[in-house]
Amino acid sequence: MKHQLARMTRRISRYARRHHVALLALFLAMGGTSYAAVTLPRNSVGSMQIRNHAVTLAKLNPKALSRLHGVAGVIGPTGATGATGAQGANGAQGATGATGTQGPKGDPGPSGVGKTLTVRRNATDIPSGVLVQEQAACSPGEVAVGGGASTGAGDGSGNSGVSLQTNRPTPTSGTPTGWLAIAENETAVTVHFTVYAVCASQ
Repeated sequence: MKHQLARMTRRISRYARRHHVALLALFLAMGGTSYAAVTLPRNSVGSMQIRNHAVTLAKLNPKALSRLHGVAGVIGPTGATGATGAQGANGAQGATGATGTQGPKGDPGPSGVGKTLTVRRNATDIPSGVLVQEQAACSPGEVAVGGGASTGAGDGSGNSGVSLQTNRPTPTSGTPTGWLAIAENETAVTVHFTVYAVCASQ
């Protein structure tokens, strides 16, 4: 009896090893939701047991996915530059800025010179070939606001042979108190020379 039981056990074992895939499929069909509790033998599922389109990319191992990618192709040449686009419309004019506040009123300027003007003069004769300096001075309390010089009798009208070298207020710094002129007589005769100072009372 024991020998018969042993032979039967060996036959069942050989049959199970030969037909393990079919038995597994039968077991899954009969077991239904108990599939998750079954441990499949290593290398027991082949391509014959997998249905077409049953394995999706999401179910593949990352290493397997990386082998599916082909080698990167050669970069193509740069394309030609496109045509210049049309000019855009002008933007709207910006808002006018606010008017600035008026600045503070400045300090009053210094008082002007007095209204009374007086012409002071001084005259001399310049011999032929001589250079002469002459000055017209204002009276005390007056300032020189202008002046000049002339050659010839009386107030004169000028001589072509007399050159005026200097014609300026004096002194040249501070408050002017007169007028100074220098002239050279290049004629063959004596020439009358007059210097004027326009003086204003302070």
